[in-house]
Amino acid sequence: EYMGENIFFQEQKNMEKILIRVLDDTLGKYLHGLNKQNLEIGVWKGEVNLRNIELRQDALAELQLPIHVHRGHVSTISLSIPWNKLSSQPVIVNIKDVYLLALPTDTSSWTFKDFDQFAYATKKRQILEYDTLKSKQLEASLESVEEKKKSEEKNGWIEKLVTKIVANLQVTVENIHFRYEHLPCRLGSHPEVTVLNPMSFGFTLKSLKAYSTNQNWEPTFNETLGLSHKVVNLDGMSVYGSSEIPSFTELSEKEFEIAMCKFSTLKFDDYLFLPSNACLKANIVLDPAKTPPFTEVLDEIDFSLDKIIITINDSNYRNILRVVNFMSHFGRQHKYFMESRELYQA
Repeated sequence: EYMGENIFFQEQKNMEKILIRVLDDTLGKYLHGLNKQNLEIGVWKGEVNLRNIELRQDALAELQLPIHVHRGHVSTISLSIPWNKLSSQPVIVNIKDVYLLALPTDTSSWTFKDFDQFAYATKKRQILEYDTLKSKQLEASLESVEEKKKSEEKNGWIEKLVTKIVANLQVTVENIHFRYEHLPCRLGSHPEVTVLNPMSFGFTLKSLKAYSTNQNWEPTFNETLGLSHKVVNLDGMSVYGSSEIPSFTELSEKEFEIAMCKFSTLKFDDYLFLPSNACLKANIVLDPAKTPPFTEVLDEIDFSLDKIIITINDSNYRNILRVVNFMSHFGRQHKYFMESRELYQA
C-alpha cells in the first residue's frame, strides 16, 4: 500500500512538472511578467489564480503582420486541477476580461536588420519546437534498452492521462474585446497606403464556453480515449468598424478597462457583423502517441449561427480597403528587402 501511494505521488509530481512547463511555455508567449514560482505553488495546490496580467507587446508576432500590441490586459486566469480525481473529473479553466488594443507598426525606416528580426520573431516558436524535439531524440538514443522500456511504460501512462485531461478540458472565457486602431500614419513616400483619418475595427465576444459531451451532445465526462465530442458556445459575438470613435491609446489604465468593457455606444451602421450567438460541434480523434495537442483527425464539424446580419457602409468599405492596402504594401516591402539581402549576400 505504501509503495502504491509513493508511485502515485511520484506520478503526480511528474504531471505537475509537465503542467508547469506547458503553462509556462504557452502563457509565457503572450503574457508579460508571469511569475513561475507562483505558478508552481498554484499547480501544487491544484488552484492556479493569476490576476491583472499584461499582454506582451509581441503577442501577435506569429500573425506575421505589421501590427503590435499597444496595450493588453487579462483580469483573471484560474485553473482548477483535481489531482486525486483526474481520471474522473475535468480540469477547469476560467478566463475573464481579455482586452487587447493593437496598432500598426511604422516600418518606413526599417533596415535589413529590422526585417531580419521580424522574420526571426515569426519563426522563433518553430525553432524552439525543433530544438526540443532534437533534444528528446538525443536523450532517447542515449538510454539503455531497460531504461527505454521503463521510460515508455511511464510515458505511456502519462500520455494516456494527459490525453484524457485534454479530452475533458472545460474552458470558459468572459468578456473578450480585440480592437485595432489605424491612426494617421504614412509609410515612406507611398500615398496609397497613407491613412488620413483614424479608424478602428474590433471583435467582441460576451462569452465562450467549451466542454465535452456524449454522442448526443449532452455534457459529460469522457471516460474512453479515442473519439471525443466537443461543443464550443459563442455568445454575443460581433465585429465593428468606425472612424468616429475616439482613440483608446491615451486613456488611463482604469479608463481603458471601462471603455473596453462597456463598449455599447455603437450605432447600427458601425457594425460589420451584428451581435449573434454561435455553436460549434466537433468530433475529435485523440491519439496518446501523438505530441500535443494529440489531435489526429478532426472528424466532423458543425457550425451554426442563430442569425446572420452583415452590414457595411461607405466609410467602413473605404477603411477596409485602406487597411488591406497597408498590409499588402508591407508584404511587398518585406519581400523586396529580403530578396535584396539575398542578392547582396550572393
